[in-house]
Amino acid sequence: MQWSDDVNAGFTAGKPWIDISENYHQVNVRQALQNKDSIFYTYQKLIQLRHTHDIITYGDIVPRFMDHDHLFVYERHYKNQQWLVIANFSASAVDLPEGLASEGRVVIQTGTVENNTISGFGAIVIETNA
Repeated sequence: MQWSDDVNAGFTAGKPWIDISENYHQVNVRQALQNKDSIFYTYQKLIQLRHTHDIITYGDIVPRFMDHDHLFVYERHYKNQQWLVIANFSASAVDLPEGLASEGRVVIQTGTVENNTISGFGAIVIETNA
């Protein structure tokens, strides 16, 4: 983990035993703590959801659109709950497939979903009616 944008990514004032990644000025813990949309805070939200929603741990997974080149889509079912998970593994925005009902309460989201398009590397979890 790169701690900061300081010399040697904040690891040491001495000589590191391996090379430091070139992106440490932009990608580091200090930067993440200053951005409420960072992966650090996203993981905190996901951990909290796991502790408060049994659907994340239990129930059935129903894959959807398995042949899509960029989207990973599935439904999660547990008791009377149903969640729809959509993740875009592409750097580019992707149109959502027809027939993908994405109405409901947003549980968590990264990136944007607008006009039936999900942003590059975006993801959304929607609580839908079972």
